[in-house]
Amino acid sequence: MPSTILTYDSSKLPEVILANPNHPSADAYIKDLKSVQQQIVDQSLAMDKKTVLAAKAYHMGKNYAEIAKELSRSAQWVSRIVKSDPAQRLIALLAYYQEAVDGANEAQRRAMAWRIATANEHNQPKTSLAALETMNKMDSIAREAKNNSSGNVTVIINQQQMPKGALDD
Repeated sequence: MPSTILTYDSSKLPEVILANPNHPSADAYIKDLKSVQQQIVDQSLAMDKKTVLAAKAYHMGKNYAEIAKELSRSAQWVSRIVKSDPAQRLIALLAYYQEAVDGANEAQRRAMAWRIATANEHNQPKTSLAALETMNKMDSIAREAKNNSSGNVTVIINQQQMPKGALDD
């Protein structure tokens, strides 16, 4: 199921429905995302179509040569356009939106767990210990990923758990 944020025209809904504080769209996070989406649309409409395409492609990580080939333009044109003020505003909005959708990164999660641990150390030590336990789990996951960076995956099949069937023949 796609996770599109804005799927309908809310201006078509009755006021009583829009006033529902329990609807997911009433959440401050969703309202903020809708606001950023609208700013992206507004910024895009104020720009030339090829400039928008160049900025979006650059935001997606494509280099000047790839973008130039897609848009039938020169790499110098792409460079100049991507560095322009309108394109930079659009790229910043797209990055801001992506950051909001992606959520907290590892450093932010670690910092939050540490703040929880220190804030609750004396009054709620169990909460503090749970935060430290979470940080330790984050460390062990990172260590396992680093140690198993060879790309090899080991699959262990416990035959005692397998049902009897065609594979037994």
